[in-house]
Amino acid sequence: MALRLGIVGTGKIANKHAVAISLTDKVELAAVASRKLETAQAFTAKHGGEAVKGWEALVARDDIEAVYIATPTGAKHEIAVEALAAGKHVIIEKPFRDALSAYQLERMAHRRGLVLWDATHFTHNPRTDAIIEAIERGDIGEPLSLMANFHADVGGRENIRFNPALEPYGALGDLGWYCARLVAEFAWGAFETSGRHAFGSWDQDTLVSISSVTRFMNKSFRLTMDCGFQAGAFTQEMTLIGTEGIISMDDFVHDWEKARIGEEKPQFPSGYKLRKGRSDPDTAEFIKTPSAKSHMIFLLENFADAVAGNPPDVLAGGRTMCKTQEFLDDIWRSLDDKPKVHQR
Repeated sequence: MALRLGIVGTGKIANKHAVAISLTDKVELAAVASRKLETAQAFTAKHGGEAVKGWEALVARDDIEAVYIATPTGAKHEIAVEALAAGKHVIIEKPFRDALSAYQLERMAHRRGLVLWDATHFTHNPRTDAIIEAIERGDIGEPLSLMANFHADVGGRENIRFNPALEPYGALGDLGWYCARLVAEFAWGAFETSGRHAFGSWDQDTLVSISSVTRFMNKSFRLTMDCGFQAGAFTQEMTLIGTEGIISMDDFVHDWEKARIGEEKPQFPSGYKLRKGRSDPDTAEFIKTPSAKSHMIFLLENFADAVAGNPPDVLAGGRTMCKTQEFLDDIWRSLDDKPKVHQR
């Protein structure tokens, strides 16, 4: 039986998830909530489900088993608390209000036997599992450092990303989350930071770009990150350096082949480059990691499987979710040029 899911929010990412839901038998879109009923009705006319005015009415429904929270960051915590209190499993968009919020929600879900996941898609891509297996085999030896760049032009100040009341972390929370998550996925044990420094660029009170270096206690593993809203081209590059080799990708967030539903590009197969010794970039081995569907669909199906477990798999993803937010908080605190509105 399909998991009956309610969506809170009707923005771009909610629309993408609704399309993904339509492509799997494991999840059913039961209802969609928005502050304005007509907005929810326009959404359900396109994707199905019942339109509901206000998230409070949605989480109170007995026919909803799980809730996907796709609202701005400023509103997520309250909605998640009420959804968990109502006995709903939860998928929540990144980032969290702060690490304390993430840990509070994770603890609340665990006590109630509920599944709480963040909606980081690339962690559910078969390629991620393939890279983890490559690291476990010792293909690159001991991981030493990871470099990640994620840049996207998100438009002007009319975008909610430029409203610190809604998205307080700016580019760090929106794009830097994915860079930080790579550490949790590929550098096991590198969970406690021992040093960090960051430089940011600001548009009034919005962090529009950031460069940072974070050192972890695990043999001084390092994360070098650069992300922002100002670049003239979309870029999503990752390089993982080890003592015996290097793994790299130019599409680590959204693989070009299958990630974007309706925009698939089979001419760019999913995979990663593996370099060893003194091989130059042109002779690097490209390891294909075929995927049958978008990682957005895998996320939904894996979530439904976790909920259907007996008992539900309430621990899956919780630690990496919380630690990723903790990494972001550490980097945020290291910014020494924050506007007064962010001096906290």
